Amino acid sequence: MHILMEFYEELFDEWLIRFIEKNIKEGIKLFLTYALKQGTTDLRELNLNIDQMLTKFFEEEFYPDRIIEVDKSPKRKVA
Repeated sequence: MHILMEFYEELFDEWLIRFIEKNIKEGIKLFLTYALKQGTTDLRELNLNIDQMLTKFFEEEFYPDRIIEVDKSPKRKVA
């Protein structure tokens, strides 16, 4: 039983790491896409204005009414 619990914990840790990496990558992609839409084409410019750009990004792209709950199953159309 102990070996099974160790295996489960190791599997969970690996899954958690992959989940976090995927979410960070997706967030970075969304942020960079947003920065490009705002006219930022130079990384030095983005670095200088990172706080302001992040604030705008979260206010315009990640405000509460655009967040969906993961545990809710999507509604399916009945044919």
